[in-house]
Amino acid sequence: SVFESAVVTFEWDAGVGATQYWLQIGRTPGSSNIYAGNQGTSLTRTLTTMPTDGSPIYVKLQSLINGVWQTNEYIYQTASP
Repeated sequence: SVFESAVVTFEWDAGVGATQYWLQIGRTPGSSNIYAGNQGTSLTRTLTTMPTDGSPIYVKLQSLINGVWQTNEYIYQTASP
């Protein structure tokens, strides 16, 4: 997927039994230099300062299910200038 602007809303489906979500976004795998934070039970997060230089962005969404963090990772392309 390619972001179209610096404003991006991340949305995800509720995990069965998930009691918490953690979202981490960075310019390299595993980094959080763009955003990192506990989302509680919210299923969305809007960021207004995403890069627009055509670079890849690495997103990690973790769901706390039965006391264990389950991880999903994604790669997106930022909008080009």
